[in-house]
Amino acid sequence: MPSKKQKNVILNILGVFFIAFGILAIINAYFIKNYSGILWICYSSMIIIGIAILKKSDYVLASQINLLAILLLAWDIDFVYFLFTKESIFGLVNYFFIDQWGLSKVISLEHLFLIPLALYSLYLIKLKTTSAWKLSIIHLSIIYVTTRLLTNPEQNINCVF
Repeated sequence: MPSKKQKNVILNILGVFFIAFGILAIINAYFIKNYSGILWICYSSMIIIGIAILKKSDYVLASQINLLAILLLAWDIDFVYFLFTKESIFGLVNYFFIDQWGLSKVISLEHLFLIPLALYSLYLIKLKTTSAWKLSIIHLSIIYVTTRLLTNPEQNINCVF
C-alpha cells in the first residue's frame, strides 16, 4: 500500500489525467464536427471522475463507476473478441476497426482503461458510502434527457434511441 504522500501524488496525477482526457475528447468531437458526440456519457464522466479523484470524493467516484461499468465492460468484451475473431459480438466496436488511426481512436481507447483506473483510485480513496447509486441515476437521467432532446437518432449517442 502506498504511503499517504504517494497516494496523493497518484490521485492527483490520475485526476488531472481524467479531466484532461475528457476535455480532449470533447474538443476533438467539436473539431471533427461531431457535435452530438460531445454528449457521449464517457466524456462527461471522465471529467467528473477526475474532479472526484482530486476532491477524494468516494461518493461521486463510485457513482460514475456504477454508471459506466456495464457499458464499458460490454465495449471491452466486444473489442477483445474482435481482436481475436475479426468479428463483433455486439456491434459496439466496428467503427474502431474500419477508419484509419487518428486522435478519435486514441480517445476511444479510454474504454479500456477508464474503469480499472477509476477502481484503483476508489481503492486508494476508500469507499465509505453505499448510496452512490442515487447520484448515478440522477446523472443517467440528465444524460438521457439531454441526449434525447439534442441529438440525431441515427447517431444513437449513448444508445438512447
